[in-house]
Amino acid sequence: MKRSHLYVFLSLVVLMALPASPQQPPAGLIFGSVQDAAGKPLIGYPVLIDSRPSAEYPAGAFRTVVKTTSEGAFSLTGAPDGTYSVCPFPLGSAELPPCNWGDEPRVTIRNRGWAALPPIKIQTAVDFYVRVNDNKGVRDAHEGKDAGTALVLNVVSPNGRMFPVPLTAHDKNGYDHHLKVPAGADLVFQAAGRGFAMSDENGKGIDNAQGLTKKVNIPPGQAQHKEIINLQ
Repeated sequence: MKRSHLYVFLSLVVLMALPASPQQPPAGLIFGSVQDAAGKPLIGYPVLIDSRPSAEYPAGAFRTVVKTTSEGAFSLTGAPDGTYSVCPFPLGSAELPPCNWGDEPRVTIRNRGWAALPPIKIQTAVDFYVRVNDNKGVRDAHEGKDAGTALVLNVVSPNGRMFPVPLTAHDKNGYDHHLKVPAGADLVFQAAGRGFAMSDENGKGIDNAQGLTKKVNIPPGQAQHKEIINLQ
């Protein structure tokens, strides 16, 4: 079934399942569906529907959570006129909330009408691994002890949001940092070492003033992406 036909079909299924008069759907109706990366309906997923100020509707405070049905559909009735973000949250550790890593799905209710969203897909998580080699122990000797000395590792999402890559383990030769990121997304890896001399995985020096900026797109099906930073 084509995506456009599936969207229309799901819209009709939700409308038919809701109590309403034969003439029109319930007032203030928001509905849509949640799928995995392959397009399979996801059951029992919480979906946060939250008002967002806009030029048309500058005020308003409305927030609620609904859950998807056995068909992966969700619906809310009685939403006041306004603009809303619609953000599903994953139940599994191998998934990511799409609103964090991409454009936030939004709808607008006008004149107590209704609004439908195309299927929202939960993103598959991939392990973004940064190995920081530090055979001389310079990080432990200086970070947090010398003013202005710090190693900063970030991943920037397609919507411009910046996520630090957390430290997860430390051994005598260096540090492990891990962050869950979406597969198939255009990401940017940033590494800055204020007070440190650094090089990349090929031994090429990294300018302290500019740091390292690298575009990364991890193919679907790949479990992990690894970056290496050497401290000297």
